[in-house]
Amino acid sequence: MEILSLERFKGLVSILQNEYDLILIDTPPILMVADAIVIGKNTDGVIFVNSFHNSNEETLRSAIDLLSKNEIPLIGLVLNRAYNIKHNFGYGYSYEYEKPEDGEE
Repeated sequence: MEILSLERFKGLVSILQNEYDLILIDTPPILMVADAIVIGKNTDGVIFVNSFHNSNEETLRSAIDLLSKNEIPLIGLVLNRAYNIKHNFGYGYSYEYEKPEDGEE
């Protein structure tokens, strides 16, 4: 991000902060380009969005370490594309009703 653009960006964020309680800014992947770091440094924090099937633990740790090294607070994590997870968790309830035999009530 160019210095001139950065100053305009800071000005825009300042104006928006006066108008809104929450501002979400979508950035390119943090490990691909520097824009995410530059933008992250000018915000209150980052909500990290991670694709379940397209990344691994090492990549996730690298991205979170990069945020930490740049003193960018991690507010939360969104795990998307997790539609085929093999482990299912849940609870259930069932009951049975049997018809009494003749002569029983």
